[in-house]
Amino acid sequence: MNNALSRLRTLSCSAIATVVFAVYPSIALAADAIRADEDPVPRSDRCAAFPGVECRKKNLAGIRWAGKDLRQARLAGSNLRYAQLSGANLSRADLRAVDLTGADLRQTDLSYANLEDAILTGAVFDGANLSSANLRGAPRTALPGSYPDGIAKPPAEECQPESRSNTVIGASKVAPSFVGANLRAALIENANLERANFLGAVLDGALLSGAILDYADFSSARLDGAKLSGASLVCARMISVKAVNAVFARASMDRAWMKGANLRGADLSGASLRFVYGKWVVLEGGRLAGADLRAAVFSEANFRRTVFDEARMERTEDLASTDLSYSDLRGASFRRTSLLGVHLRNAQLENAVWSQGQQCAAGSIGECIPAHGSAAN
Repeated sequence: MNNALSRLRTLSCSAIATVVFAVYPSIALAADAIRADEDPVPRSDRCAAFPGVECRKKNLAGIRWAGKDLRQARLAGSNLRYAQLSGANLSRADLRAVDLTGADLRQTDLSYANLEDAILTGAVFDGANLSSANLRGAPRTALPGSYPDGIAKPPAEECQPESRSNTVIGASKVAPSFVGANLRAALIENANLERANFLGAVLDGALLSGAILDYADFSSARLDGAKLSGASLVCARMISVKAVNAVFARASMDRAWMKGANLRGADLSGASLRFVYGKWVVLEGGRLAGADLRAAVFSEANFRRTVFDEARMERTEDLASTDLSYSDLRGASFRRTSLLGVHLRNAQLENAVWSQGQQCAAGSIGECIPAHGSAAN
C-alpha cells in the first residue's frame, strides 16, 4: 500500500513538472542549466543559462555554457575568464566590461551583442558571428597584444618589407582571434586589438576608425566598405586582403605587408604608408592624395586613375623614394607631387597627369612624354 502511494506521488510530481515546464519554458531552460552546471568553479557564483538571464557583475570564470541559449543575457561587468561558450547563442547580449580573457567563443552567435569595454585578451572568436556587434573601446585593461613580465613590443624594423620574406610579426597568442569570423557592420571604433588575428574574417561595412590594429593579421580578410579612418595598422599583415571602397584616410600603415591586396576604389588620403610592401596591389580608382609613400614598394601594381595629388614619394636624406616599377599608372594624377627619384621603370603612364598638370602621351613607358610637347617635371 505504501509503495503504491509513493509511486502515485512520484507520478503526480512528474506530471505537474511537465505542465509547468510546458507553460513556462524559461523555467525548464533554467532547470536544465542547473543540472548541467553540477560542478561549478570553486568560489564562483552560480548562474543558470537561459534567454535573458540576469547575471551582472558575477564571478563566472570557467563556466561551461557551450551551446547554451543566452539570447539577450545581461552579463555586464561579469568575470568570464576562460569560459566555455563555443556554439552558444549570445545574440543581443549585454557583455559590457566583461572579462573574456582566454574564453572559448568559437562558432558563437554574438550578433548585435554589446561588448563595449570588454577585455578580450586571448579570447577565441574563430568562426563566430559578430555582425553588428559593438566592440568599441575594448579592452579596458590587460591589453591584447601586451606581453607578460614587461617584455617590450618588437621594434618596427622586424616587419620591414625590404627583406622580401614573410617576417611580418603576425597575431600573438595573447591577442584575440577572429579567424573566419563574421564581423559585418561591427562597431570596433577606438578598440585596442593589437596583434589580433582576422585571417579570412569578414568585416564588410565594419567601423574601425581610431582602432589600434598594429601587427594584426588581415590576410585574406574582407573589408569592403569598412571605415578605418585614423586607425593604426603599423606592421599589419594584409596579404590578399579585399577592401574595395574601404576608407583608410589618415591611417598609420607604415611597414604593412599588402602583397596582392585588392583596394579598388579605396581612400587612403593622408595615410602614412612608409616602407609598405605592396607588390601586385590593386588600387584602381583609389585615392592616395597627401599620403606618405616614401620607401614603399608598389611594383607591378594597378593604379589606373588613382589620385596621388600632393603625395610624398620623393627621395629624401633619410628615406628612399617610392618604387612604382612595372605598375599600371594610366590615367593616374600626380598634381603637385614631387617625383624626384621615384622608380618608374617600365611603368605605363599613358594619360597620366604629371606634377604641373601636363598629360602624358600615348606610349609613355617609364617616363612621361608630354602630350603637347611641354616638359614634364
